[in-house]
Amino acid sequence: MLGAGGLSFGNLDVRRLGTYAVAAFLVIVFAMALLHLGPFAAAPKSDGSHHVGVQGANAIGGNAAYLAQNVATQVSIARPVEPALAQLSPYTPTREDLANLAGQKAPYAFALNTGDSDQGAPVLSDRSLVNLNNALAYYDTNGYEASYLIMDLGTGRGIAGNLDTAIYGASSFKGPYCAYVVNKEFPNDINEARSSRVTQVENTIIWSDNSSYGKLRRTYGTEGMEEWLAEAGVDTALVDDTYFPTYTARQSALMWLKIYDYLENAGTSAAEWLSETFGSTEVSFLRNGALGTTSAGHTDYLPEEGSGTEEGVEEAETEAGEEAEVSADSSEASLEVEAAPDEGDPIVDEEKVVASIGTNITVRNKAGWIDGQEDDAVCDSGIVTINGRDYLMVVMTSAPDSADGEQAFAHLARTLFEVRSDLV
Repeated sequence: MLGAGGLSFGNLDVRRLGTYAVAAFLVIVFAMALLHLGPFAAAPKSDGSHHVGVQGANAIGGNAAYLAQNVATQVSIARPVEPALAQLSPYTPTREDLANLAGQKAPYAFALNTGDSDQGAPVLSDRSLVNLNNALAYYDTNGYEASYLIMDLGTGRGIAGNLDTAIYGASSFKGPYCAYVVNKEFPNDINEARSSRVTQVENTIIWSDNSSYGKLRRTYGTEGMEEWLAEAGVDTALVDDTYFPTYTARQSALMWLKIYDYLENAGTSAAEWLSETFGSTEVSFLRNGALGTTSAGHTDYLPEEGSGTEEGVEEAETEAGEEAEVSADSSEASLEVEAAPDEGDPIVDEEKVVASIGTNITVRNKAGWIDGQEDDAVCDSGIVTINGRDYLMVVMTSAPDSADGEQAFAHLARTLFEVRSDLV
């Protein structure tokens, strides 16, 4: 009968039963996603469809399926891929490996070690491709370039795209140059290095101080850096392309592979100190992507006029232009997420906010950013450690530094972190 509170039969409240039924349904969906049952069950490995989300195109047909896919995504993020990577055959990437990676613009997964028949090359799932296309839409829509690579340094398995497009590196080149200085010019015992030089390297990496960078460039020149670049497998002419050169994501990856080898294998106090310095950068767009933040408004540190520490800024500006200030408030940052390039709506609409993927992450990096009259860039490269495993990560974009540009970068970086689940 119909009572004051709604439809009921005897002591049964139909609306309350409906609420319980919806709640039970959601619990069942989450449990199925967690246990990989029903629509979340793994398909046979022979066709490569065992990756999370490959059934997305067929599964998403209504709100319930859309909810289920979001639950599956969160479960995938909550279950780190690192333990599974640790079970694969170890492999140490080489510069020749990076030089031979495909240069195609479309995102792809790769495995440098294909000699073990028990572990085939990874394949990007349908969901991952959609999410990457969504993250790249900002650049495609506005005519900007985006180049990227994330690679597990313990297995040589990774994801990349558009590696050979030349992009203005801005201050990101300060990282490799400082690595050369410490590796080749500093004593192995950091306590024996001149304190002024130690301070200049710290200021250059941590604060992106143009003055300190200018002093290092004038002190150590280009000859030693040319040798360092040759060892890394990078064109030595790069060091002569102003203090802030234009280069590719592949070249950045080669330089950071050499940096990583020094940081991990030198076994010196100088290498340990440099590793800690790279981990203390004020601005890291890679870290922003991991933690779900942006740093719009941050710019390269320039000493105040008359402070006595501004020497070298004018020369640096003459070489490649001053890193421009950005006054946009990060709270006003917005990112329009476009549909995937295929016809129709994207399979999954990405949220406009950048979500954190966890806190068990450390980043050693050097970023570069500028909104200039001739050159634009938001770039970052470095070593990202997630759950105890090291990844080489490079993202270079030709978008001007702005709230939108940094938000788009954080979105792309976050997406690359997430789709690393396809590496196993």
